[in-house]
Amino acid sequence: MMFCARCNAVFHGGAWLGKYCSRGCAYDDNRRDWDDCAPLYDPTDPTGERVIASNRDEVQAMLELAAIDKRLPRIVYLRGQGKTLREIGRACGMCKDTAAKLLRKSTHNTLP
Repeated sequence: MMFCARCNAVFHGGAWLGKYCSRGCAYDDNRRDWDDCAPLYDPTDPTGERVIASNRDEVQAMLELAAIDKRLPRIVYLRGQGKTLREIGRACGMCKDTAAKLLRKSTHNTLP
């Protein structure tokens, strides 16, 4: 299965310039700064499709969260997946109250 280099659409036929789904994607790709919008994928995901952070701003937010507490990025990531505080606490080896306290430590401008 092949994906478009710009929009990650699945190819159902031929590809423009070998890696784009359309002419518009090929044109836009040349104008875009890919360092700003490259996603960070979960290395533990066997499919390689789960995104941890969508762009550079979210990666920076995760680094700021890690500066507050090293467990906080994982807690925020699991919370973004829709996990409950009890499930997050179990996954991180802490109680749900500790996970909730750590989430309160983070400011809203650092949350992705």
